[in-house]
Amino acid sequence: MRRRVWILGGGAAAVVAAGFAERRNIVGLIKGCGLPPWPPPRATNVRVAPKVFRSHILNADVGTVTVFARPKGIQDAKPLVIFALPGRDGTAADQVNGLHLADYFGNAVWARGNRDSILVVVDSGSSYWHARRHGEDRMRMLIDEIVSPSIRRYNLHSADTGIIGWSMGAYGALLAVERFPSLFGAACGVSVALWQNAGHQQAAVPDAFDDAADFDRNDLHRKVAALAKCRLRIACGTSDPFLPADEEFARGLQMAGLKPEIDFSAGCHDDGYWQKDAPASFQFLIRALAR
Repeated sequence: MRRRVWILGGGAAAVVAAGFAERRNIVGLIKGCGLPPWPPPRATNVRVAPKVFRSHILNADVGTVTVFARPKGIQDAKPLVIFALPGRDGTAADQVNGLHLADYFGNAVWARGNRDSILVVVDSGSSYWHARRHGEDRMRMLIDEIVSPSIRRYNLHSADTGIIGWSMGAYGALLAVERFPSLFGAACGVSVALWQNAGHQQAAVPDAFDDAADFDRNDLHRKVAALAKCRLRIACGTSDPFLPADEEFARGLQMAGLKPEIDFSAGCHDDGYWQKDAPASFQFLIRALAR
């Protein structure tokens, strides 16, 4: 399948379309342009543990699904841990079940892993993983109530910890690394929900940020230098309306001297593309965190 890094053009229309798609379920807007989802080979080396906890930061229940996976013949007391953020309004349970994440993750660990591995999927909400004017701060919940406790529990260092996200969750994953670079050694952003400027974002999904100032404060381009010590992978389908902004972001990483793995290949902003990409993204994270 042909892959490319840069595609000229796109423009505001594509970005606006992407915003409406994010708000109204992008799969419905681009129906038929993507690859059909297909189930992966079933992993037999995994254990899946769903959980709901009461977040004191959000004053709300938050669902998680933890997937424990064993590599071939190896048991390690100190695992690697990968945190996973779904797209807007996605739940951990829907993400795991809809994308067969336990199977993709388990198969990747079996094929490439050299230590016990854990995937922690977290409910996404809709506030774009940053502090909002109305008081919700889902990033603080993620770091203080999920990531940091896991690091303490397993005595992890950044070289043991990764993060991945899809769509809005991909934006959140990369923002988490920029804000807390000492916590993560590897990150994947798949179909990153980005806009090229605040005007495009406000015209498309006005509730993603409070205003233009909020957009600017949380613009991923502002702190790419903070990503320097993290191994990065950026992936996006070439029929995804977010592609122009994702290309611009990847170009900015390269101009800053970073060397992300980039995969812009055929696909849309849908389950079919995310399932197609899952083996490569999980194998990238497992390789990046291997010791």
